[in-house]
Amino acid sequence: MAYSVFAAVLSLFTVITLYLSYYFGQWKNQPVVCTVSYTIGWLISLLFVGVLPIDISSINNITDQNSGSLSVFVDMQSLHVFWTVVYWASQLLTWIILPIMESYAGSGEFTIMRKFRSAIIDNAVIYGSYLILFICVLIYLLVKRTVSFDAASVKVLLITTSNTWGLFLVVFFLGYGLVEVPRAVLRAASPITRLRFGYFSLSKRYLEYIEDEEELKMVLAVSLFLTKLTVCPALYRLDTSTSPPFFLHSSRVFEHGPTPAVLGTRGSPSSVLSLWQRLVGANSRVSSLEWYWRCRIYPLLLRALGTLLGVVSLIIVWSECTFFVREPLFSLMSPFSVPTFKLKWLVFFSSLQFVSFVFLGYLGFCVYFTAYRLRFFNYYRLVPNHHSDAISLIFYGYMLCRLTPSLCVNFLCLAHLDSHVLFSSTAFTKFMGHLDVVPFIANGFNVYFPIIVVLLCLVTFFSLGSRLLTSLGMPQLIGPSFIDKRLNQHSSKSKKLGFWVCEVLEFITFYLALS
Repeated sequence: MAYSVFAAVLSLFTVITLYLSYYFGQWKNQPVVCTVSYTIGWLISLLFVGVLPIDISSINNITDQNSGSLSVFVDMQSLHVFWTVVYWASQLLTWIILPIMESYAGSGEFTIMRKFRSAIIDNAVIYGSYLILFICVLIYLLVKRTVSFDAASVKVLLITTSNTWGLFLVVFFLGYGLVEVPRAVLRAASPITRLRFGYFSLSKRYLEYIEDEEELKMVLAVSLFLTKLTVCPALYRLDTSTSPPFFLHSSRVFEHGPTPAVLGTRGSPSSVLSLWQRLVGANSRVSSLEWYWRCRIYPLLLRALGTLLGVVSLIIVWSECTFFVREPLFSLMSPFSVPTFKLKWLVFFSSLQFVSFVFLGYLGFCVYFTAYRLRFFNYYRLVPNHHSDAISLIFYGYMLCRLTPSLCVNFLCLAHLDSHVLFSSTAFTKFMGHLDVVPFIANGFNVYFPIIVVLLCLVTFFSLGSRLLTSLGMPQLIGPSFIDKRLNQHSSKSKKLGFWVCEVLEFITFYLALS
């Protein structure tokens, strides 16, 4: 049963990844190598979240073999091999393969080999900088006798450095996601808020439409000037007439469908009246059920879900601030702080697996939600229905590969599921180590830095960043938000100034293109 659950988790997350890759990507138009690379990156990120609860549950076989629980057990050796392959594959993707694929997708060369050569040259400077920085840090640590020059210490040093950078991004994303996810659910429960959001999105899309239309006019004007040809002449040669087989097919469907049978009852008033009453009655019942669902039940369910997610966010924020205190345990996510643990539940580890999956899944959803909403001035953005470009998909692929291992380490610290509390640690902890090679990172940064998530949550809750950007007339970085009208009026002058600056720059660009 244990390995069947493990295989089911792998299969489920593979199907989810393929669906998301197809839903956002353009499989027919983008290079196959780019599609395969970012799909594998997304899959590895999801596997971290799906397999770690199984790893946590597998401690049951070591700590309490007579508990009688229905835990999902996978032996430590298999899990160690799995984590080794998955982790180093994620690091290979996030630091080498996916950046090269991003440069490959954005290259202007015309052949595959020239695209690869251009991508490698573009990333060679970055890799050289990383290598020089790592060598300098390694020499400093060796001089200070902080680490010993062996394979194990170098491996843990690499993992520590990568997780420190990933933890910085995780805390930043959690500070936004832990507040915005419950808020988004509560907003969806209010029809008035949804209407305001619709107006806001419509005005924003209209401004984007105006900007794209002006840019299209400039491109068409330059193209017309350079080629001396009519714009899109093929459009005038299209034959818009409908072929006769279409009408023949439509007539056959009409003749063999239910419509002639209904029209044949025109001469019988009773049949028409009966049919009308049935249609009206069915429509009335469906409308009533739909009204109760949309106006009564659905908003209540969303409010309850939003409140529950808000409570979970508060638990996570409190645990982020107190997980470094081990005696007494203040972290609410730690199952060992529950008094009933001393009673030795028979299903403790099964419950532990479920709770771990819920909390880790929510943490991952908050991080992925923020990554989805994150838009660097609309350069990287995920657009549904096959409208996302390959560069954005690859960017989110290596970002998730960089974030997820640090997220799992942070979760194990929040829940006190490492060997500092347990007598036997998880296979993930055995592979990653305890990250105590560098004292500054182990005792300082990785302990006290997550407290900053409280400040980020407060900034997100009061929309301070969006208010500041709006008052300056700058585009918002993370998603849409509802700002007070006074702030919009206050920023109108800055917006007008920015508009005229953009107009002048566009005029200069257009003049240079024509000249």
